[in-house]
Amino acid sequence: MHLNEIKESDIRRWRYSRLRRKQSCTQVPKAYRLMRAVLNTAVKDKLIRENPCQIDGAGLEDVHLHDLRHTGNTFAAEAGASLRELMNRIGHSSPRAAMIYLHARDERAQELADRLGERAAEELRKARGHGGDDEDDPPLAGARV
Repeated sequence: MHLNEIKESDIRRWRYSRLRRKQSCTQVPKAYRLMRAVLNTAVKDKLIRENPCQIDGAGLEDVHLHDLRHTGNTFAAEAGASLRELMNRIGHSSPRAAMIYLHARDERAQELADRLGERAAEELRKARGHGGDDEDDPPLAGARV
């Protein structure tokens, strides 16, 4: 989805889906604030005409720079940033401080399980001497975690 395609209804659906998952009571407002800040920049840069983040009381109170930093770095970790990449991004010298941003999530655990299953199936095919799909191979991707 391009920036100019994002509508207020999309933002409301996104927020509702996060609240329904019962994520941390502070994480959804922080994520909303980050999204609103990014979209405010897009308005200033004339990439979009108006910011679709218009939900009253959806996380705009008590905005702190650290909240935006934490949410942004959590998103970077979820996008696949390694511990070393997070340390460089944040300016931390110890892995312990950067580990704060590596939150465990059910969706991420499922994604990792799927990737591991796909990789294991690929290695099994290689070991058996054929590169293509084999209907006799057990389905390894999609295992519940």
